[in-house]
Amino acid sequence: MIANLFLHNRPDTQGVEGKSAREDSFVMTDLPAIIVSGTPGTGKTRFSRLLARRLGIDSINLTEFAKQRRLVKTYDRARRTYVIDEKKLRVGLRRHLTSSKTKLVIDTHYCGSYVPTRLVDIVFVLRCSPEILRKRLAIRGYDKLKIRENIEAEVLDVCLSEAIAAHGLQKVAEIDTTTRKVEDCVEEAMMILTGKMPKRVGAYDWIVELEREGKLDRFLKERASPWKRRSQ
Repeated sequence: MIANLFLHNRPDTQGVEGKSAREDSFVMTDLPAIIVSGTPGTGKTRFSRLLARRLGIDSINLTEFAKQRRLVKTYDRARRTYVIDEKKLRVGLRRHLTSSKTKLVIDTHYCGSYVPTRLVDIVFVLRCSPEILRKRLAIRGYDKLKIRENIEAEVLDVCLSEAIAAHGLQKVAEIDTTTRKVEDCVEEAMMILTGKMPKRVGAYDWIVELEREGKLDRFLKERASPWKRRSQ
């Protein structure tokens, strides 16, 4: 797993299936940004809105923010997503955060350098079991290629790894949304923000789950199929 590069030799606690996980206490500060990241389908939008409501602050969706301010380059029809102008978004978001009088919840699966770490209080990375995520994305009408790309991103900890690389372990917390109501997930976030529950990082290993359920071979074959077509 990619995120294990950041968690190597940190045997603080044992996560799912014995995977090493790190637990740390956390108390919310006055920094203006709470980021909610995760693979599409993990429940970021509902979670972000409810968390903002519980905190009495506003939430913004980063893609909508970029569209409204014309910070996008083009629309990728194949992947049904907007291509963001990273430089313009970085400047526009920084200005918005520094001029805001209250903290903001930012809903995004882009967790790179758009928000400077000095402005980030915490990053919640939402996680979801690959098979449940597959069903959620199918219900949304995603095509097979887009479903496969997002399942792969979730299994390989892409959003988690990007969050850790951009903002550091001390500012990242994972929350599993697989079988839980959004209200319960937000309650966990509130307990972390108020210091009543330690935040966890590195607790979910979907490779182990896929192997246990006998579905790892299917995942690996799906990953290999695009490369097979290219070589023919």
